[in-house]
Amino acid sequence: MINPFYIDAHISFKEIRELDEQGKNSRVILAHDKNLDCNLVIKEIKKNIFDYDRYFNEARKLYLSAHPNVVQIQYAAQDSNNIYLGLPFYKNGSIHNLMNEKFLTVSEIIRYSIQFLSGLYHIHTKGLIHFDIKPNNIMLSDRDEALLSDFGLAEKINDAGFASPEMLYNLHRSPESFSDEELDFTTDIYEAGVTMYRMLVGHEQFNNEADQLHSTNNPVELILNGSFPFKNYPLHVPRSIIKIVNKCLEKNKKDRYQSVQQILNDLSKIESADSLHWRIHPSKKEIVWIGIKKGAKVTIEFDMKKNKCYGRKELSSGKHQKISEYCKDAVKESDIRSLLTK
Repeated sequence: MINPFYIDAHISFKEIRELDEQGKNSRVILAHDKNLDCNLVIKEIKKNIFDYDRYFNEARKLYLSAHPNVVQIQYAAQDSNNIYLGLPFYKNGSIHNLMNEKFLTVSEIIRYSIQFLSGLYHIHTKGLIHFDIKPNNIMLSDRDEALLSDFGLAEKINDAGFASPEMLYNLHRSPESFSDEELDFTTDIYEAGVTMYRMLVGHEQFNNEADQLHSTNNPVELILNGSFPFKNYPLHVPRSIIKIVNKCLEKNKKDRYQSVQQILNDLSKIESADSLHWRIHPSKKEIVWIGIKKGAKVTIEFDMKKNKCYGRKELSSGKHQKISEYCKDAVKESDIRSLLTK
């Protein structure tokens, strides 16, 4: 006979260390699960904050959204004080962590974006709006693939296609979120646009833009009129991806992409080229781009104070050879952009 009652079972894990992302009412730890004999990420949530049904809300949403580009939940459990969500541990960390280590190339950004957007498109087909898309919430698998994570703010849409989030991350808030009580899938599209923008410009520039936003008398107005983010792209970023990101960031949601599938289609149309592989190395005095052109390592240096550009390639012997077309005086930013994106 089938037992009609639920059975309480026990989990057993040993905490290894706390991880970077902590919440007000939760903490995230790396732990070794004794029963599975593996390391997991455990999200520990205090039980005295929400009603019981809310305890496992995130777990249910994650379970509903099974997809290769969505972080999968291993289990959900509880004790007298907390609930625990067991998630895979990815040694590569998040996109945010990767951005701390280096600037991403446009090619890498396109690849990671297609991957996490594929996960986002899937959860939209399940009737969920994520509401918290940002570099911290995009994990990198052991195969270096981007996976969408953290469904703590996700909400199910109603019959009209809208949802009302409990809260939003301010720097990624869409203009309509400051006035509309209910939001739709285009809010996630805006947040995805901010995420791709951050990947293109890097932490330092985006943080500077955020500081400027907060220093104004009315920061919300800059978001409402579409002035933030500033849309000041590095010189090596081609117009093709700028156009895509800017369309995601349109202040009027009707002017944005209306489906994640449309973004995926446009990203997939960007043809592979050497110009997508520049890695930028900025400093206060100069900007250096390093990439591969026709199989050779090429370096372009731009002295911002002297407006001089110098280019060289590394030969198979290890010596360097000057590239005349990249060596110019009195160059403008438009000249550099043309050299880098052709």
